[in-house]
Amino acid sequence: MVISTIQSERLEVWPIRSSLSEEDMTLPSGRAYVIILKSGRMELRSVDHSGDAPPPAESLASPSAVLLPRHGRHCLSLSAGARGTIVAIPMTVLLDALTACRHLDLTEFVRLSISEMRAETAHFLASLVSQLDEMISANEARKSDSIRLAIALVLVEVHRHAMPPDQLLRQSAPRTIVNRFHALVQRHFREHWSVQDYAKDIGVSRDRLNTAVRRASGQSPLQIIHAATLEEAKRLLAGSGMQTTEIAFALGFSDASYFSRFFRRMTGHTPAKFRQDVNRPPPERQTSFAAWP
Repeated sequence: MVISTIQSERLEVWPIRSSLSEEDMTLPSGRAYVIILKSGRMELRSVDHSGDAPPPAESLASPSAVLLPRHGRHCLSLSAGARGTIVAIPMTVLLDALTACRHLDLTEFVRLSISEMRAETAHFLASLVSQLDEMISANEARKSDSIRLAIALVLVEVHRHAMPPDQLLRQSAPRTIVNRFHALVQRHFREHWSVQDYAKDIGVSRDRLNTAVRRASGQSPLQIIHAATLEEAKRLLAGSGMQTTEIAFALGFSDASYFSRFFRRMTGHTPAKFRQDVNRPPPERQTSFAAWP
């Protein structure tokens, strides 16, 4: 099976559903790919533009993830009954996504793979890709920022877990600290982790985390945590029928009034006022002659 190159400028999500026999796929050059294998095995081979002999094949057991650069064709051999997802990312979309996480160095965007990854990592990646697929299907311009962030988080997560353990220990550089912090915030902001909790999970002091995040973003870790909570609150208020109390509990607030105070402090409006404003229909344009001055 060869994927067409005609839609090479489109961001797409394809399911992997191999039949009862082994199946081969060829991914053309021009787009980067993230492959999430939920079950089965896959063998990966790369072929460059010059037609030289491919490097040795790499065999991966599920759950696994692969990040492929846009250069060269990539060939996959899937075991019978393999299941998973492929995200095809045009270069323009990739560069746009990387602006949401400037700390992931594009020069390090090379082939990365994780075989038999931890269940927690597999679940998190699958959830991100599922949300990304839903946002692409909705095809709404207002979701572009969310799409960009989702892609950036997928890239960071694969990049972080594919890094050899000894290299991860050596890389206590600010970029690595900030990458891990952003990924952890998206996982745990609903649990109201403290900055100290994030620092402990990353393996650095609170002061070092604060310094790295401030230098990279100009914001404190707490501001970034609050921003993630606020973004999700706005999304639920604007796009769901949940009551304010339900949203408060979904975001980890034990008291709805505390959530309302948090939202008002961050936006200057109550949750109810924000929902009313965002759902208010636009005013009708006056087109009759009587409306002329």
